[in-house]
Amino acid sequence: MRYALLHYSSFIPMAARAFSGNMKIAILVYFFATYVLLEHKHWNGYPISTWHDFQRRGEIGLMWTMALQYWCPWLSWLALAPLALIAWKVHVDNLSYSISSFVLFRYHPIQILAVASMVVAEQAKKPTQLFNENDWHDAAMHRIKCRGVQILALSMCYQTVWQQLVMAFIFGVTKGVVWFYTVKPEARGYTTHATQTPVRLQLYASKPHSL
Repeated sequence: MRYALLHYSSFIPMAARAFSGNMKIAILVYFFATYVLLEHKHWNGYPISTWHDFQRRGEIGLMWTMALQYWCPWLSWLALAPLALIAWKVHVDNLSYSISSFVLFRYHPIQILAVASMVVAEQAKKPTQLFNENDWHDAAMHRIKCRGVQILALSMCYQTVWQQLVMAFIFGVTKGVVWFYTVKPEARGYTTHATQTPVRLQLYASKPHSL
């Protein structure tokens, strides 16, 4: 469970933002798109790759909604329009995601660093190719790091410095707690998911998707 919990804990700062900010609906829609992928299972007759794109469209939609609500607050509910992108069956590649990240850009040191980190983490991603057990451990940690950076950076956008510091602190503490109170999982059964992208963080047999 260590890898899965490390990944899940990345979303705590975003959840905190949903409770404290004015973007509750946008973030809840994003969390739904994310949850469909989090279970890493086939659902509704579609493979995992479909739900991977579904989640990435949800993330891009949230980026655009954040930017619209910050720069054009008079748009009100119309700022949620980019979330409609989730329903389009289009593939989101690394370049599309990276370009979309720049809508979050503004002249603020931490936000500039956040946007740059999102782009670098996206370009660092690679297709899953597992040849031995160590490959699975390395690929799982690589996914956790890249997604952790992206989710934290997205959570920190358009926040005050104080809020950004609190989010970074929460992120670090939860990661530390999970790391020290869980054990390294075994890689038995990794061959079944040797080319599955994104890499599966839990290898044991599981029930059908809860939805």
